[in-house]
Order: sequence, then structure tokens, then C-alpha cells
Amino acid sequence: MSSYVPGQCNIGVSEIAARKRVGLIGLMTALILLVIFELAKVERSWYLLEFIPLQMGVTGYLQARKKFCLAFGFMGIFNFNKIGNKEEILEAELRKIDRKAAVNLLMQSVIIALALTLICYLIAR
Repeated sequence: MSSYVPGQCNIGVSEIAARKRVGLIGLMTALILLVIFELAKVERSWYLLEFIPLQMGVTGYLQARKKFCLAFGFMGIFNFNKIGNKEEILEAELRKIDRKAAVNLLMQSVIIALALTLICYLIAR
């Protein structure tokens, strides 16, 4: 898909690649943090901090997979060109569809990140 579709697609190839990078950074940070926590034998409650990089990673990958940026959805913009070339969505109905999709994507990412955080917490020594 290479054109704007309300609630389904608001980013193109360069923006998708950027979301994948963010996803990778978030998940790698979570993994490094997990290893540090394990090696340092920190208290179990520290593992709850895993939520932050996990949320970043999950959100990045979900956006890339769905070809939909949740921030763009909230702001009423889209981009299928180079990063930084954003176009405004003028129609109120289309902006409403995008906001709803952005909320759904955000809720999905929060639920997944919470589940992964709980797993980290439960496996803590």
C-alpha cells in the first residue's frame, strides 16, 4: 500500500523503516536491561521497568506492521515521502477515523507490553 487510507495506512516506506528501527532499539534495550537485572540480581520490582523499552519496541513494530503511525493518527497527518514531509488531513471525518485507529493501536501495544513485562517480572529470580 503506498497511499493514504483512513484508519489503515498513513506512512510509506521510509516511515515504516524508521518504526522498525525504533522497535528494534526498544526490544534490544529491554533485552539488555533484562540481562543486567539478572546479573545484578536486583529486586523483582525493578523488572517492572522493562515496560518502558518494551512499550517502545512493541509500538514501533506494530506501527511498521500496520503501516500506521499512531502519532500521525492523533495529529491528522500522513507521509509517503521522505521523513519529515508530512501532509495534513483536512477532512474531519477522516481525522476521526485515524484517531480511533491510533487509540486502538496504542491500546494493543500497551496490552502486549504489559503482558511481556509481566512475563519478565514472573521469571525474575
